Amino acid sequence: AGLDHVTVTNATGDAIVVTGGTGAAMIDHATASDAKRFGIAVRSASLVLDHATVSNNKQDGLNAKQGTITVTASDFRNNAQNALDIDQGATLSITGGNVDSNQFDAIFLHNGSSFTPLAHTITGVSLKQNLGFGIFCAGNASCTVRDTTMFGNEIGIVFDVGSTNALDLGTQASPGNNAFAGPLATERNIRAGLCFEQSGAVATQLVEGNTWRACAPPSRKTGPVCRPHNTYSDPAFAPAVV
Repeated sequence: AGLDHVTVTNATGDAIVVTGGTGAAMIDHATASDAKRFGIAVRSASLVLDHATVSNNKQDGLNAKQGTITVTASDFRNNAQNALDIDQGATLSITGGNVDSNQFDAIFLHNGSSFTPLAHTITGVSLKQNLGFGIFCAGNASCTVRDTTMFGNEIGIVFDVGSTNALDLGTQASPGNNAFAGPLATERNIRAGLCFEQSGAVATQLVEGNTWRACAPPSRKTGPVCRPHNTYSDPAFAPAVV
């Protein structure tokens, strides 16, 4: 099924619901806005979202419980909860576009429903001025981030360190090119650029080729979780054991 160049609103529920079947639904140059609940609810095998606008919804902009979610050059703004809420068996691949000025997190990647961490990819996205985190990656989710700008969020990325999940922010062979901060006072996040939650006593994390406020970026310990981190630092960590 597909929606092309239409605007959908709903004063009593979700604007668009994708459910059933095994194919890929396509939403192209469409708008889901001003819904009482979710802008787009995905309960099916997969969704392709291309040049879409998801705005001013009273709960999440996009809420997915299963399937492969592929988002290209789309805008999510002014949603009252998370802009993209990826839960249970759903995986996200998002390229380009803007996720700005949402009331909770820009991208919330929940724990998967299986023991194997679900892998998500975020490339070339602008995540700015969200009242929550730019990206939250839970303990049973893995995340690869490239060419993404994160300014003005509470924290740019919060990575919940699990037993087998991984965060890829760039290697020598494949630099991250992510901007966690810039030279201007407005070009940073409120508490930290990057925060590791439930981190171990000894850990190694490659973050090659990214932009910070300072070089080398100074780190700071907080706890027991990332949110109480009140003195800005580029990376921060909340240890699993105080």
